[in-house]
Amino acid sequence: MADEGYYLAPDSEKVRQGDIVALAPMVWPIRPPPWGVLNSGQEKNERRKAQHGRPSTWPRKRLQGADDVDIVVTARLRWAMLLTRGCDVDKGRRQRQLAPIRPLSTISSEDDQLAVVEGRAVGLHYIPPVPQGLGSLFGHAYVDFRGVTTLHADLFDELERPLSVTRGALQEVYLAWVTHATGRRLSIAASCPHCGKPVPLLVEARDQVRPDEDY
Repeated sequence: MADEGYYLAPDSEKVRQGDIVALAPMVWPIRPPPWGVLNSGQEKNERRKAQHGRPSTWPRKRLQGADDVDIVVTARLRWAMLLTRGCDVDKGRRQRQLAPIRPLSTISSEDDQLAVVEGRAVGLHYIPPVPQGLGSLFGHAYVDFRGVTTLHADLFDELERPLSVTRGALQEVYLAWVTHATGRRLSIAASCPHCGKPVPLLVEARDQVRPDEDY
């Protein structure tokens, strides 16, 4: 898809799937052992001090899954694309799923970079540079479906939302997400088992995942 047909300014009134936000906290995979935040100080007006503890120090209810536990995580603030459907936003659901956007240059091998650009890297979806007319916010990049992070809507609403993608571009994201989930690239065509004629599978798949006009 041509760069000029990929991005657009976001709808100022509605949050939509494919919106791109700045400085979203994207969480790195959590390594063992998980460290919990243990609060001391029981009075409401007393300043609560946080200390880190291994699972062996957690209260029994937390170990049994009966209580929540605050986990210490490592995150980086970066560009991210909203994957949550617009209808879920409109219905007041408070979860916002975001996939990090990483510079293509973070992939060291040129062959691996080419695989991303050509759509051969499962889990990584190439997106072109943002044109100058929309601020040149980032260059060649990719959406990393392996690092999806869920934010609360209140936090998401505090983030800057300077960019979105077109309906056609979002359709490409859908197809890449299917490939990530299944580990299989969609075939362009296949032969009909009855008549032997070619069936344009990818065309049919695109039609099935075409976003609604009010995506």
